Parts: sequence; structure tokens; C-alpha cells
Amino acid sequence: MPDLFDEIRDELRRRQAAARGEPEPSAPGDGDQPDGNGDADGPREPVGPRRAGPPRQRRRVGVPSFGFRRFGVALVLLAIFLLLALGGFVLDFWTDAIWYKSVGYDSVFWTRVGTQAGLFALTLVIVLVILLGNLWLAGRLSPPPDPNRPNPISAFFERLAEGPGLGDRYEDDGLLGGFRTDPFGRPTRRRPGLTIQPPEIPDITPIARLVIVVIAVLIALGTAGAIAGRWETIQLWLNQVPFSPSGEGAVTDPVFNRDIGFYLFQLPVLRLFQSFANGLVFAALLVAGVRYVLALAAGGAFTTSMRVHLAVLFGLFLLSVAGGYQLDKLELVYGNRGPGITGVAYTDAHAQFLALDVLT
Repeated sequence: MPDLFDEIRDELRRRQAAARGEPEPSAPGDGDQPDGNGDADGPREPVGPRRAGPPRQRRRVGVPSFGFRRFGVALVLLAIFLLLALGGFVLDFWTDAIWYKSVGYDSVFWTRVGTQAGLFALTLVIVLVILLGNLWLAGRLSPPPDPNRPNPISAFFERLAEGPGLGDRYEDDGLLGGFRTDPFGRPTRRRPGLTIQPPEIPDITPIARLVIVVIAVLIALGTAGAIAGRWETIQLWLNQVPFSPSGEGAVTDPVFNRDIGFYLFQLPVLRLFQSFANGLVFAALLVAGVRYVLALAAGGAFTTSMRVHLAVLFGLFLLSVAGGYQLDKLELVYGNRGPGITGVAYTDAHAQFLALDVLT
């Protein structure tokens, strides 16, 4: 049996002979095969040159795509997990409802459920309105992008490149003295190791806005769940009564001259509202700030209206923090300075009160 390499060599020789106009040489060993398996009918005809044409393409065997299968499996597993979680929640809820009804306290159970549902819905609406409202307002106050205005992000990286060890190392190639031009003819500064061109920075504003909206919704859901978990504090505040053990009149504390019931019913609610306002204003400040950064990255200017918006939010945040210091002052009545010493001590009344007032 002829060797494959011998056939390739003979084919090359025939093609070279055809190119020179010489008769095609016969393949050596035709009719006389060393292994005795030659063709008895005569010499083997030489194989002619291969016809010109596009290369034969192999038939592609269909390979199943596992991407869609994995995505479908993930969806099925997620649906099963949600069904199990929801089923467990419904089962626990129904069990509690039956038990409270069996002992005659079903009104207490439904009061708790109604309070939690109302707090969750109300908090969710408030947080979404404030966060998405500030996002919308920031978009309205942002100026339209100006393509002629330099991109602050590219300018920031350019300044980083001008730092120690890179500021005086220009790659001078004779064009514009230390500058090169991009494919569009615009000059770009070239430095070894770092090259930032404005056209290379994509516009991520639409995607970033969607990400901000998703984060705002997640913040709203988390905050609503946290507030709904404090339903007992809200119910105590709604059903507060003056602290009067003897029934003759409300008992007041000797430091702030407030009803004792204030520290049991009102002060926890005030702390809850202050913490809620503090976190909400801070989240709104972050949302507006990120939206303005996107506007600046697109070539916009930092206008006066944008500064006023951020200043108002920052002022509200400081106001909430100041209110927290005053609540800290009132919460000193719960203090414990040492064994057998509870309430407002001498140091609290003469030093910490002044410090909290100064911070406010």
C-alpha cells in the first residue's frame, strides 16, 4: 500500500511538471507494489490536479447549547424555592391564626397582621416616592450632555498619568511634540503604560439609571420590612396612657419634667422615626449624587440647581443627625453609670448634656 507522504510528493511533482510544460512523470513503483497487493490490471492512473474552487466545508454536527438549559434549570429551581418558602409562610400564618382563634384572641392576631401590612405598604410607598422622586429631579436638573465639553473621567485619568514618575515621560514621535492622533485625527496624549481616550469610554448612563432604580426598590423593600417588624413600638405609641400608679395624676421625672409614659411610649417611636429619616435622606443623597456624576461623565456641567439640590438633602441629613443628639440626651434616663446608679448621673447633667447641645 503506498504511503500517504509518497502520494503527496508525487502530486507535487506532477503539478511542477505541468507548470513547466513537461510530461507528467509516472509514479515510482506503479504495478510493482512491495507488499504484493498491487493492481493486476495495469499501472495506476495518476491523480490529476485538484479542481479550483472553494474548500469543502465539513458538515457541522449540531451541538446542543447548554446555556438555555442551565437558565431553564435555574428558573425551575428558583420557582421551587419560592414555592417552598411561600408554602412555609402560609402554613405558619394559618397555624397561628387557628391557634389564636382557639384561645379567643384572634382579634389580637389580626391587629398585629394588619399593623404589619399597613406599615410595610406605607413605608414602601414613602421610600419609593422619595428615592425615585429625587432620581427624577436629579435627571431634570442635569443639563444635556455637551460633546464639546471635556469628559471629567478622562481628565481624571489624565491627571493620574501626570503623577510622579509619569509626568515627564512623554513618548515623542515627532507629531505635535509629545502628542499622537487617533484614527479620527484628534490629538491624544501618549504616555507609557496609560492611555485614556474619551471615545473609548462608553455611555453607561441608561444602564446606570436602571441599576439605581433596582437598588432603590431593594432599599425600599428592606426598609419596609424593618419598619413592619417594629409593629409593637407603633402599637404602644397608638395606645399610650399617662403613667399614674395611684390614679391621681401623671408622674413626671425630676430632670426633664416629662411624664414617665413619654419614655415608655413616645421616645422609642421618636428614635424609630429619626433613624428612618436619617437613613432615607442619606439614601436619597446617594441616589442624587450618583445621578449627577453620570451627568458630569456625559459632558454636562455642575450647575447651581444641582448644588442647591444636594445642599438641601445634606442639610436635611444634618438636621436629622442633630435631632438624634437630642434624643440621645433624653435616653440618658435609661443610663447605668455603675452598680446601683441608674438614670441621669451628675456627669450626665453637668457635662454630657452640654456636649450633646453643642453637637446639636
